[in-house]
Amino acid sequence: MSTRKTFQKMKKKKHYKNFESTELLQNKHKVVTLQNASDQILEFQTKITEKLHEEPIIENNKDEITASKNKLKQVKRNRTDDEYNNVIHIKRIRPFIPVELDSEEL
Repeated sequence: MSTRKTFQKMKKKKHYKNFESTELLQNKHKVVTLQNASDQILEFQTKITEKLHEEPIIENNKDEITASKNKLKQVKRNRTDDEYNNVIHIKRIRPFIPVELDSEEL
């Protein structure tokens, strides 16, 4: 998009008050050469490989998962009445729809 079109769009949006010259728009969008882009990609890839080698992969044991589930069940069972009453129970409110019955159906 040329600077002229962007300037016209800025005029429509009324952002042109701070706009002094077309140089600002040209400096805003930096030109990225292929060499710079490839260097950035290589840096990013090296960072990713370092992160992968640093952090060990954690495997979940099925026994630990079942033990934690059982603990949760025990906590739910051992709840006192006061704790149970403090928990807000949300019930679905069904709208009341009046149905007119004919005398024959009664």
